[in-house]
Amino acid sequence: MRLTLCSAVAMIAIAACQTTPVPVHLTDAEFAELVTSAKAEWHPYITIEEYSAALDTATLTDEQRARLLFERGKIRRLERINIPGAIEDFEAAKLLVTDTELRSSLEAELAFAVSDLEQVRARLSGLQTLSDWFVDTVAIGDYEAVAERIRASGLSPSVEQARFLEAAGYICRGVEDAPSKDFTLGEDVSHLDGVNWCETPAES
Repeated sequence: MRLTLCSAVAMIAIAACQTTPVPVHLTDAEFAELVTSAKAEWHPYITIEEYSAALDTATLTDEQRARLLFERGKIRRLERINIPGAIEDFEAAKLLVTDTELRSSLEAELAFAVSDLEQVRARLSGLQTLSDWFVDTVAIGDYEAVAERIRASGLSPSVEQARFLEAAGYICRGVEDAPSKDFTLGEDVSHLDGVNWCETPAES
């Protein structure tokens, strides 16, 4: 009886092992398509969001995850959208990467990002125009602050500011009372036709 029971337990264990799903990683072609599709988005913020979604949901090899973290960190740094996040991306990727060329690029980008962040924080500690403050505050990742200040100022956001605010979910198209009565101060507000502050801003 003992032998029979042990055999049954062993059979159950083997069956469990056999039915455990094996993770199916993205193929090289699928990964390349993911990156290409994200880069084609209409705003860098959306590209970053696409990378974030893939990092959260896709089944990636360590090398693919390192590459995606590198790509997200690079666009965050180059576009000045959340440089602290870029630094985190580069540091996380370094723990996964085995490719020496990619590691070298990561280390270079990390050094640039650290330097960039120091400069941004130095500028924010002094007096700035609203436009310069907007750019540097986006660079440190405080999106809520830029939306609140632009709205409170009564000034119409510039083309670039409006594009960021729309991409980040603070300005919406097709909402009631568009264009907004708030968007009246400024020499040219034609880029704000048909848009208004979102009723429920996106959480960043």
